[in-house]
Amino acid sequence: MQRVLEEIRDLLAPKENFSIVLKSAGTDWTTHILPPLYLNPNRRYELALVNLETYNSIPHITEANNHFVYSPDGIVWKTITLPEGSYELVQINTEIQRQLQANGDWNSNKKPTTSL
Repeated sequence: MQRVLEEIRDLLAPKENFSIVLKSAGTDWTTHILPPLYLNPNRRYELALVNLETYNSIPHITEANNHFVYSPDGIVWKTITLPEGSYELVQINTEIQRQLQANGDWNSNKKPTTSL
């Protein structure tokens, strides 16, 4: 009977809540919580993922979808290849513009013909 009363008391006791916020700019990461959480083996614990935010990102640029094809003159076609990974839309735009400039095909007054 004593054990049942202890279990009921534990169920009715106020629960301790706390949050841990983790963030990373990468797509694959590991974190270590310091100091480590010391758990009481006689208690029950629950863990939940509450929120995941990606902020306008395309989560998977792969070898199958990382090519941007354009023509500066409508005759010769060139390919820009983006490295595999996850990017914000602004990062994709910046990298395409950087590679256009590196290829000598950037003209802010005349945009190149493009095909995805």
